[in-house]
Amino acid sequence: MYKTLERYRTCNSNSQEATPPLESEINYQEYLKLKTRVEFLQSSQRNILGEDLGPLSMKELDQIENQIDASLKHIRSKKVENLDSHVT
Repeated sequence: MYKTLERYRTCNSNSQEATPPLESEINYQEYLKLKTRVEFLQSSQRNILGEDLGPLSMKELDQIENQIDASLKHIRSKKVENLDSHVT
């Protein structure tokens, strides 16, 4: 989704540019890239928290589930590691 939005904004801005970009235009393009990235990360965070899952496909839901499972495994191993270090 992030890459699609980025391609759209790039194509849209390229079609409007006939002259070399000014520094302010370059800064604005960088701003748009960062804004798109922030929106994507916020959307991903909401999904991981179990919000806004309705429009997601089964593949996207599986990816989120796998990501959460991997995170849980990492958390549990760190917890066991901490418990072992306190016991000895």
